[in-house]
Amino acid sequence: MKVVVAASQKGGSGKTTLVRSLAVAAEVRHAPVVMLDTDPQGSLTTWYNRRAAETPQLAQLGTQSIDEVLGRLRAAGAELAIVDTPPSVHLFVRELIAAADLVLVPVRP
Repeated sequence: MKVVVAASQKGGSGKTTLVRSLAVAAEVRHAPVVMLDTDPQGSLTTWYNRRAAETPQLAQLGTQSIDEVLGRLRAAGAELAIVDTPPSVHLFVRELIAAADLVLVPVRP
């Protein structure tokens, strides 16, 4: 499973929009995709709950470690995990970046 993380210390930079757009585009290409919402604001979860489509799937960290969640997603057959992060430098964001195959850093001019 490949892991893509959208990370930026700046809020409003487009992380959530980027995550959901990439996830939907990847799902159209028939890859089992899971979005992971790690932002306490929950904008990705709110968007997901309003959608009629059941894919891409959404996962939460909850009380599990990042390694546990990513391992669970791998075991479930996900081919791609796309992660939305909060606008901060929390330790778990560093752990997500370390686990990522690709980190996208959206910026606004």
